[in-house]
Amino acid sequence: MIGVWLDPRRAEELGVRAERLYRPVSRLNKYMEGVVPFLWVPKASPGEEVVDIYGRRRLFAFNNSGCLASPGILERSLKALRRAADMGYDAFMLDAVRYPSPVDGLLFYTTCFCPHSFASQPDAADLYNRAKQTVLGRDVDALLGILEELSRFRAVQVEAFLRRFSEEAERLDVELMAAVFPYPLSRYLGQHPRVLREYLDEVHVMLYHRCGGAACLNAEISYLLSSLQVLGFTRLEALELLPRITGLRLREEEAHRLGQGLGREHLLSLMEKNAEIYGGKFVPIVQLDMYVEEKERLEPRYGSVDLFPA
Repeated sequence: MIGVWLDPRRAEELGVRAERLYRPVSRLNKYMEGVVPFLWVPKASPGEEVVDIYGRRRLFAFNNSGCLASPGILERSLKALRRAADMGYDAFMLDAVRYPSPVDGLLFYTTCFCPHSFASQPDAADLYNRAKQTVLGRDVDALLGILEELSRFRAVQVEAFLRRFSEEAERLDVELMAAVFPYPLSRYLGQHPRVLREYLDEVHVMLYHRCGGAACLNAEISYLLSSLQVLGFTRLEALELLPRITGLRLREEEAHRLGQGLGREHLLSLMEKNAEIYGGKFVPIVQLDMYVEEKERLEPRYGSVDLFPA
């Protein structure tokens, strides 16, 4: 099955026939055959931003995502799900169910410590204090330790959100999907494989090799390297940390060319790793140009493939 996240006419020009179209639920007013509504977690309202270790409030991703521990975000998300079900849709896609990624700079290392997060987890204050002491310490093991603890902290929030959302989807008899980051980077955003496997019917993994924003792996890696240097690590030390966070080991010349895109061999390696993790629930989301080049490999191997603008 081919799912398309772009204008189907562009796919058709390249000889690709879409069997599933993803459309924002906010733009749908009636049932349409072959369409799956998707929801970017609703824009955060005042008080729903993530809060870093310095008390600064920020939206992240495309300047519209806040903390999943905020009750209003869950309430608006459930409302969108019910609206889709009322129109007759039996499948629903979630996007941006996560916390800041490397593209968001230091927010990746310093969030979220908002009042909702403090209220939901008893060890939040202790983690907050240690994160504050660690982030600027230029200690590899301490930084990786804090990232590990943050990953578990965030996973609790993501799980609470998905548990409630999946309960409502089950009540409405709606299949639940989500577009997520590839493992292992996904862990640090709160998207732990165990959580995703438990609450999702399909796990659509974003494997973008050449673009400039959130979830674009070339951009995420580039920002990760830059922010590690801001934290005081050398370029060489940042490159050595890279595989421990992303699962990818890049040579200096590859890192230097990230503006041109991430090498396909790295993308295919992540694809195989995530297919093993998610099994029959795994669906890769790849950019259209890669699909055209790798079609003979992707379709027989995975069955379902989603396409995203190149």
